[in-house]
Amino acid sequence: MFADGTEIYTRKEDQTSISIVRKEGYIPVRIIFDPVKARAKTIIGLGGTDAMMGIDNIMERSNDGRVTEILMPDRSVVQSYLERQELEGYNNFMTNMVHLVKRDDFSVVKVRQDGEVVVISANERAYLNSIGK
Repeated sequence: MFADGTEIYTRKEDQTSISIVRKEGYIPVRIIFDPVKARAKTIIGLGGTDAMMGIDNIMERSNDGRVTEILMPDRSVVQSYLERQELEGYNNFMTNMVHLVKRDDFSVVKVRQDGEVVVISANERAYLNSIGK
C-alpha cells in the first residue's frame, strides 16, 4: 500500500505474474505478464493461421507477453496489448497497440493504434463462433 492509498497486489501462477492495481475512486487495473511469451516476441504471420486467432487468444497475440485489463462499471472489459504483424516484403513489420472492448451483451469493439476500428455485434459474434471463425 502506498501513501496515497494505492494498493498493488501481485501473485504468480506458474511463470505468469498477475498484478492488480486499486485505488479508491478509480477503476481497478489487472496486468498479466508472461515472461515466456515476452521472450518469444510473437509476430503475427502474414496470411497464416495465427492471423485468424480470435478474442480468446489475446496472450497468444501479445508481442511483449503483457495484457492489461480494465473492468468498467458497466461490466465491459477493456483488454490492451502490443501486437506485431508481418507485412509484405523482407523483414517488414507493423507494431500497434490494440484495445478490445468486450461488452456485457457479448459484442466486441477492436481499436488499433493505426486507426482500424472493428465492431462485432453480439449476433454477428455468435454467428462467427458457430462457423469456427
